[in-house]
Amino acid sequence: EPPKSGTAPITVLSELIDLVAFELGRQARELAAAAARSAEQQARLAGKTDNLAQLQNTLKAQSDKIFAQQSSLGAAQQEVAALRGQLEARSAQQGVIEGEIRRQVEEYGRLKRQLLQQEELQDALAAKTEQQAATAARCGDLEVQLARAIEQGAANSQRLAALKVCCLAVAAAAVL
Repeated sequence: EPPKSGTAPITVLSELIDLVAFELGRQARELAAAAARSAEQQARLAGKTDNLAQLQNTLKAQSDKIFAQQSSLGAAQQEVAALRGQLEARSAQQGVIEGEIRRQVEEYGRLKRQLLQQEELQDALAAKTEQQAATAARCGDLEVQLARAIEQGAANSQRLAALKVCCLAVAAAAVL
C-alpha cells in the first residue's frame, strides 16, 4: 500500500535522522577509542618519565661516586710517585712497593671501567630522553586529533538538532 502523501516526507526525515544518529554513534565510538589511545600514551609517557628520573638519579649517583674516585685516583697517583721515590731509596722493600703499584694500576683500571659505564649510562639516558620526546610528540598529535573529533562531534550535534527542528516543522506543516 503506497504511503500517504503526508507521511512520505516524515519517513524520509525519520530515515535521515536515523542515519545521522548512526553516524554520530560511530563518531562517538571513534572519539572514545582516540581518547583511550591518548590515555594509554600518557600512561606510557608517565612510566618512561619515571624510568628517566631513575636513570638520572643513577647517573648522578655514579657521577658523584666517580668524582670521589677521581679524587681518590689523584691521591693514589701521588702516592705512587712517593712510592717510586722510596723504591730508589729502599731497594730492600722493592716487592712491597711493586705490589702497591699493581694495586694502584688495578684501581685505575677499575675506575676507568666505571667511567666507561658512566658513559654508557649517559648514552642510555640520551636515548631515553629522545624516546620520551617522541612519545610526547605522539601524545600531542593524539590530543590534536581528539580536539578535532570533539569539534566534529559538536558540529554534528548542532546539525542533528537543526534537522530535528526542521523535521518537526515539516511534520507540523504536513499535519496542517
